[in-house]
Amino acid sequence: MRLLRNDTGHPLVALGMGNRTMFPARGLFGGGDGTPSVHAIDGLSVHAKGRNELAPGQRMRIVEAGGGGFGDLRRAREPRWPGTWRRGTSAGKPLRTATDGAADARNELGV
Repeated sequence: MRLLRNDTGHPLVALGMGNRTMFPARGLFGGGDGTPSVHAIDGLSVHAKGRNELAPGQRMRIVEAGGGGFGDLRRAREPRWPGTWRRGTSAGKPLRTATDGAADARNELGV
């Protein structure tokens, strides 16, 4: 969270480029969705993108969006690149951590 207070004694213009205010990041494999970002001036929500003016003494609170959760790999469906995960295995080897499957998927995609 960031809190900005206008202590200049003059009107202050803040230009915003915030994201994920209406649609939070989705969770994977049963993990929960993230939280949306919130932009507010003195407790009143304002649009995250565009121009906002703060009068002297006003405060702008910016809460960034949280990422989606990562659920249980045992409940994962086959990804779009076939053959990567097979019932808890990655390229035929047992998964030890959640990142093992991701590393093999990146190798198969040439990333």
